[in-house]
Amino acid sequence: MGVAVGGLEHLQREFERVHDAMPPLDRRITVLEAWQSSHPDTHRLEGIALGVAKEATDKRLESMNELRQQIDTERGTFVTRELYDREHRRLLDDIASLSKSRDSASGEKGLLEQFWPWLLACLTFLAGKYILR
Repeated sequence: MGVAVGGLEHLQREFERVHDAMPPLDRRITVLEAWQSSHPDTHRLEGIALGVAKEATDKRLESMNELRQQIDTERGTFVTRELYDREHRRLLDDIASLSKSRDSASGEKGLLEQFWPWLLACLTFLAGKYILR
């Protein structure tokens, strides 16, 4: 009888453990049933979200394509590097030739600038002579 009593005590302890675990299992089953009932809605909402994301991506790609087309059409209106360099060299040459002509003309002005003090002195002398009389 000792064996039967020990077995009975063992069964009683197992029953208490299972019985104590019942509320958490009951809650788990409730959560699982709620998840199972809402799962189709989850997939439906994922499909809607995917559609919205695809639509937003398509709009972004469309605007990027429009920008690319605009750049392609405007590309013909930009000055090429070769044309810029050629015109820049021409302008530099024009500036250099103008500087040379100014430098050569400044030699003539240099002569006038040398006589300017003498001319001013003569005019002052003459003006003083006629004013003092």
